[in-house]
Amino acid sequence: MKHSRLWCVACFICAWTTLHGQPSIPASQRELNGYLLGEDAKPLSGGFDSLIREQKYSDGWIDRVYSLDTTKSAYMVFGFSDSSDDCMSIQVTGKTGTAMHPFLGLRLGDPRDRVNEILGPPSQVQHLHAPHLEFLQYANRNYSIELDSLGNLWSIRILGYVGFPDTPSDSLPNLETVFQTLQSNDPESILDALAPDVECIVGDSVYTFGGSALDVIEDQSSRLSQLLYSGQSSLASLNGSAVRAAILDPESVKNNKLTPMFKFPEPSPVKEIVFVVHAGKWRIWETHLTR
Repeated sequence: MKHSRLWCVACFICAWTTLHGQPSIPASQRELNGYLLGEDAKPLSGGFDSLIREQKYSDGWIDRVYSLDTTKSAYMVFGFSDSSDDCMSIQVTGKTGTAMHPFLGLRLGDPRDRVNEILGPPSQVQHLHAPHLEFLQYANRNYSIELDSLGNLWSIRILGYVGFPDTPSDSLPNLETVFQTLQSNDPESILDALAPDVECIVGDSVYTFGGSALDVIEDQSSRLSQLLYSGQSSLASLNGSAVRAAILDPESVKNNKLTPMFKFPEPSPVKEIVFVVHAGKWRIWETHLTR
């Protein structure tokens, strides 16, 4: 009887730990080292001095490789499907000390224990021999990891949109929530509200990402940041009453269109905002502002 009671207690503790004690597993990601899935090939290339190599495959896939830091053997690879200019995969590779934006808190060179602590156990492990690497995959997530022969983080890759919702949880964007994000001054939160090919249009001028999307948003002096959140006449400058005055253009949602447009009455510095679904969420795609 005593052994049975101890077994029940042990099972209870194990179950409670499983439900409450383990960290949540990070979901799929659309950003790696500041770059976004879906960024156009030409703007993202602006973040590098030159293209090292372009590899074309028989199925139409193209990999473009850019040097990140020669002293750390560090580089980035962007993958494109067929003849599309929209980036479908991003990879960063290099030795310990490579300068990079953390990926879920991880940096190149982190030990295996740190990787497992953040990402949890992989669903599949392959041992590669040229060079000697461990390739770690995670079920229902779009990222994979490579560890070097010492068990340290050597490479991170995100590929496609597995793990993201097919459709947003809301039938339309929540404007007030979006503007609260823009007013937060938090670059990563603001980036999350933007489509990878976002455009801010002022007169005949069009502003979008060039190079690392996160670097552009972190730089409050960049023209895009000035228009989105850091300038006096930016989107973020609108107060609550101006945001609530915006009107949904009915033509923008006819026939199951997924590009709802909100128009703002004068004298708002923002004329209109168009949203699109990217990676399972409504994000700002295009906005027109006054001069």
